[in-house]
Amino acid sequence: MIADWSPPRAATLCVALMLLVAGCTGAAIDGDEIDAAEIVDNVEDRHADIDDVHGIQQTVVEDGDDVTTTTAEVWEGPAGEYREELVSTTDDYATVGDTVVSNGDTSWIYDADENVVRTYDLEIGDTATETSILGDEALIDEWLESFDVVYEGTDTVADRDAHVVTLVPSDDGDAEATAEDSLTDVYDEVSLWIDDEHWYPLQYTAEMTADGHTTSVTLAFEEIEFNTGVDDDVFTFEPPEDAEVVDADDVTVEQYDRLAEASDAAPFDVAEPAIPDGFTLESATLTDDGVGTTTVGATYSDSDGELLMLSATDDLAFTPNGESVTVDGTEATLVDGQTSSLYWTCGDLEYTLTGDLESAELVEVAETVDCA
Repeated sequence: MIADWSPPRAATLCVALMLLVAGCTGAAIDGDEIDAAEIVDNVEDRHADIDDVHGIQQTVVEDGDDVTTTTAEVWEGPAGEYREELVSTTDDYATVGDTVVSNGDTSWIYDADENVVRTYDLEIGDTATETSILGDEALIDEWLESFDVVYEGTDTVADRDAHVVTLVPSDDGDAEATAEDSLTDVYDEVSLWIDDEHWYPLQYTAEMTADGHTTSVTLAFEEIEFNTGVDDDVFTFEPPEDAEVVDADDVTVEQYDRLAEASDAAPFDVAEPAIPDGFTLESATLTDDGVGTTTVGATYSDSDGELLMLSATDDLAFTPNGESVTVDGTEATLVDGQTSSLYWTCGDLEYTLTGDLESAELVEVAETVDCA
């Protein structure tokens, strides 16, 4: 399954800022002089002439030596409607034909490999338009406090003229943000190529570093066209005749006071790890996804608000790329970051441990799970 193709909010923020700084060259822009409300108004004005967007977009994720490339055909409507169809991928956990569609009222997510469609009713009303053009003044303020915006000049993307801007962490950053919450603690740099005619993001690149591990994500249109009269039927989805359709109401989540109780209710036994001192159980859950996959989960927290989450399932959908480690002699995958995750097989079950712990400590906790 592929992710929502819409440009990240950092990219849309760059568009907003460009509306205010067009014409300047090679200089940092003083965020203190830019008003968030004015940015929102400008974005609304400049995007009002876009009725629809259609194009071919490529996403490249570079994670150490691992590089995945995904290409999708995408459509967008004026009020947040969208459609994305995967046409090629090197990602082991995606399949050509994976599709995501939303008409503002209902979303469909089609997994071509499983031949399963999941549907969701949306209750977003008029907020779809605001979200698609960035109506969040608080978020804009947060970025302006943490980053300098630099105009880099012009370039060409998908045979269209584009302006290039870069967000770089400011020297002072966001003084009030904690190291965990600071945007500059996540993003090293964000660059955006903005269409000269429509002020729409044509390309987006972000570099992120966590625990010394750097990941780069680039989304770029290879082809794009505006206002071609995309039919409303594009934003609905007709499942294949032999596909299994699962409504969000078919997914059940049961709450329990203890992990052992959730385990007793599941069709398999889940072993509880030795939780680090200071952590206590917040909740235990038993989830049925409506297509035969059961997951038992537990969430723990400490007095500082740090979380540790355990899940066990008999049918893990995917294991992401990461560092190969061992858990009690068994091969496992560690994904490092501000919040790290560890994936490993224990008996007949697939376990995931995610939390605000050092990677070595995650492995130590995992090794206390009894796989007998």
